[in-house]
Amino acid sequence: MTLAASSSSAAVGTSITLTATVGTSGFGNPPAGEVEFTVNGMHLGRAHLIGGTDPTTGVSLATATLITSKLPVGADTVMASYKGDRNYVGSSSSVAVTVTPTHPELFSNKLQSPVSFLGTGLCFVCAAFGGRPLIPVSVRKRYLPTTM
Repeated sequence: MTLAASSSSAAVGTSITLTATVGTSGFGNPPAGEVEFTVNGMHLGRAHLIGGTDPTTGVSLATATLITSKLPVGADTVMASYKGDRNYVGSSSSVAVTVTPTHPELFSNKLQSPVSFLGTGLCFVCAAFGGRPLIPVSVRKRYLPTTM
């Protein structure tokens, strides 16, 4: 099995196409069933295998495609797993995808001037480890602190 991503890096919210290919060594029926996709060990989605043949060798194969824009910010490991069917054993493959934030300064532990972002009406509660946003919270300007 192989897994390919349409891009190895993307901005948060950008759609990425994940294509899992289950290959065979024969000319019989292609693999059947579903492929499960996970990101960093968390369920991302499932896709049905669509059978076909390799255009150069004529060997049976099947592909499953998942389009997602739900990858988290950071260095992600996307995995595709095929459980197998009555003719083929299961297999898995992974690919690395790096998702960058739209506003990288909000994901840093080294904010130089957080006050400059307060006028946007959004305040991000960030984790003390890694600076990833935990919860976007809508805040009214009059409640924002004047000093930090």
